[in-house]
Amino acid sequence: MALPRKWMLSMALLLGALLLLTLTFLRELQPAMLGAKALSTTQIEGAAFPKTLIDPVGYSHVLEAPPQRIVSTVLAADEFLAAVVDLQRVVGVTYLVDDEHMSGAYGVFPASIRRVGVDVEELLSLEPDLVIVATYTRAATVRLLVGAGIPVLRLGPLGSFAEVEENLRLVAAVVGEEQRAESEILSLRQRIASVEKQVSGQAPPRVLVWGRSGFAKGPDTLMDEVIESAGGTNVMRETGLRGPAKISVEFAMGLEPDIIFMEGGSRDGVTDAATELLSDPIWREVQAVRAGKVFEHNDPWSSSVTQYRVYDLEKLARLIHPEVFE
Repeated sequence: MALPRKWMLSMALLLGALLLLTLTFLRELQPAMLGAKALSTTQIEGAAFPKTLIDPVGYSHVLEAPPQRIVSTVLAADEFLAAVVDLQRVVGVTYLVDDEHMSGAYGVFPASIRRVGVDVEELLSLEPDLVIVATYTRAATVRLLVGAGIPVLRLGPLGSFAEVEENLRLVAAVVGEEQRAESEILSLRQRIASVEKQVSGQAPPRVLVWGRSGFAKGPDTLMDEVIESAGGTNVMRETGLRGPAKISVEFAMGLEPDIIFMEGGSRDGVTDAATELLSDPIWREVQAVRAGKVFEHNDPWSSSVTQYRVYDLEKLARLIHPEVFE
């Protein structure tokens, strides 16, 4: 039996209203879905300006010319910029840049350049045309910057010298300083190759990088590559643990290292960690302690994840193979 015309009209109106509500819901849902999307490393397209920067959210920004008001919110970016950009183009760097114990760019940036954290209002007050963030920068901070229309360069992982090169090239491509980056990369490679050549053929001692906090450095870290290039063997490779991994004192002793590099300070905060460990009776039977081969590993180069980490490589090679570098 056919439905009355009045009912058919009512159903049509109802369906139309439902469709309108659905479309409205989807339009409102799209930004929320975008906000939930995982952030990605920034991409840059184009060999010359204008270039297209694809930000961590996926939006495209056309850079008509090299950025002139650059803000760095991460120490690695401070160190990249120190190597490839004229300082007058930088209007903000991290507050950590002035820490002589942490910063490879210590003393490089004049006081006239603002020291910043990750407060979005402070960053925007600098009127930047580029902000550099890290993989660990809070997603909410990144999205607020993107929402304000600021081109955002999000660095990728920095767990190897190959990834250091990739990120340095990315920064250089965005700021238009590719030639200076390639010069830095060439120097980095030559210095690594020089160390590897000098330690080649030497018996690799067993090396542990550990701290009182309990964290050791395993594979998939830049530290692991530094140890191997410096002519040692990272004992953490035998454990199956990867990345920074927390291990107990007993576990660390059981690895039987020939050399220990201590990170993160000591218990009392006064005596350096290496001296403290050497005098600890619990460790007296460990080969590294018996031989007096426990060293402090807390200078700016020891935690750098940029081209400056090569200084740490050269230092460790001399400690691992002093007979080669006499």
